Amino acid sequence: MAQTSFVFGLFGEGPTERDFLLPLLRRTFVELLPGMDIYSEAVLPERGADTFLDQVVSVARQAYGYHLLICHLDADAPSPDSIRARKFDPSVKAVEDARRQGAALIDVIIPVIPVRMTEAWVLADFEAFRAAVGTKQSLDEARFSQKPDKVERIEHPKQIFEAALRNSRPRRSPLPREVFPRLAEEINLDRLRVVPAYRQFLHEARNVLRSLHFLTQ
Repeated sequence: MAQTSFVFGLFGEGPTERDFLLPLLRRTFVELLPGMDIYSEAVLPERGADTFLDQVVSVARQAYGYHLLICHLDADAPSPDSIRARKFDPSVKAVEDARRQGAALIDVIIPVIPVRMTEAWVLADFEAFRAAVGTKQSLDEARFSQKPDKVERIEHPKQIFEAALRNSRPRRSPLPREVFPRLAEEINLDRLRVVPAYRQFLHEARNVLRSLHFLTQ
């Protein structure tokens, strides 16, 4: 029988991931799996899980029965390789070890690792920001990137994004959490596809969907 729904969970490092990344990734899977029902949920670690490794094991337990668990990490550096080797890979190994001992944990886990931090992806699409916030700033005034494939080279993307928010409305600028959901719906996925970290996530997501027989090619 053909599968008609896809369920994924997201473990994020903070509210930005729940407010922006979760709906953005849901849009991504809606596009990858047209006509299929997509269900998504932010998965939080259990109390007492203090280290990142323990937290991943905890959310892997809670996501048992989902098709996929996505773990967010910000690279905070020009490359995602170091944090992937230092934090993500050991955590996945811990999940695999627990499964071998009989624990009921999800076994399909991939990372999403924006270079610098998640806000760098927001800087890839100024028109989405303008639509979500209603700013009269120009792209240059807001210091957004004209070339989305270069956003990962921008240092301090969070500060740039928050400054653009403050300058958008003189009397009462919106808070990040107030605009993230709208940004997630407005941002152009074609522009994101040329951002290396998002492109890498798409590559891994497609591989997972093939392995789970949601995609054939």
